[in-house]
Amino acid sequence: MSPLDRSADRRQRLAAAARRTPGFRLVGDRVLPRLRSNRTLTDLVWRVFDPDHGLGVARRPFRSGPAADPDAELLPVVAFVLLGADDDTFARGLDAVCALRDETGAFRPVLVVDRPDLAAVRGRGVVVDHVVPAAGWWGDPAEHEAYVGRRLVSVVDGFRTWHLVHLAPDGSVPAADARLLRAVRPALESGRTAGRFR
Repeated sequence: MSPLDRSADRRQRLAAAARRTPGFRLVGDRVLPRLRSNRTLTDLVWRVFDPDHGLGVARRPFRSGPAADPDAELLPVVAFVLLGADDDTFARGLDAVCALRDETGAFRPVLVVDRPDLAAVRGRGVVVDHVVPAAGWWGDPAEHEAYVGRRLVSVVDGFRTWHLVHLAPDGSVPAADARLLRAVRPALESGRTAGRFR
């Protein structure tokens, strides 16, 4: 028997012994689901162990409103960038992101904006990240572009963003990005992405 086989055999015996332990069924049926649905505890575990695997595992606390489905925490994070938008474009962009999220149920959105409408975004259950607008930048415009680039890298790294979408000038989600995001849920349900988002 190889060392790998002996190790697997040992783990199998340990798992069987754990399943025979009194109270195992109670822990599996009642305690673990409650622990899993506790956002504070889940956030603490991710911060302590900081897993480097899996797409969409946020390093930053991800508070996107009350989730009816605890498995929503396992969905990939998608960042949507909407900078320099007027009121109407901003409203259309936020509506488009929320509509696609609700239609697909396949991702957790982060909206990157340079407007002060943070409460409006959070009120729709979307995480928001704010950058200083170009009009409010006091330095060289080229420095502002570099700043925005650094902030987007921070969003990708901090939220472990799976995909970055730059919304169109009219606030709509580009067709290619929308097709990609609509394909995520069927792939998750078919099991073809097993282990990639979890």
